[in-house]
Amino acid sequence: MKLLIILCLAICFQLSFEIVLNVENLPKVPQKDEKILDFIEKRKIEAVKNKDEQLLKKKVYTHEKNPICFLDAEIGPCFALYRPYFFNKKTGKCEEFVYGGCKGNSNRFETIEECEKQCL
Repeated sequence: MKLLIILCLAICFQLSFEIVLNVENLPKVPQKDEKILDFIEKRKIEAVKNKDEQLLKKKVYTHEKNPICFLDAEIGPCFALYRPYFFNKKTGKCEEFVYGGCKGNSNRFETIEECEKQCL
């Protein structure tokens, strides 16, 4: 059994060594093709940038639509310990906070889903 394992390992090593040698001996890409590859790579980068800009514009538009999302979380003067959600403009996420139960502001939602629907 040990001999069979050693034989298998030797064959696998030989095959992997041949593959490495073959990869190193591949012909180089002609300069003309390199220019095409550079062009394709630049197009990919531009597409990603455009997608990011579109997402950013969408988020800015959404926040302009709901200015309450830019308000800071406000606990209020009362002493209850409610745990609603608010949109944290610094992190760009809906987060839980402690609300005293009175006054405060409109950046306060009963569920995280409601917060995300209004602010994301």
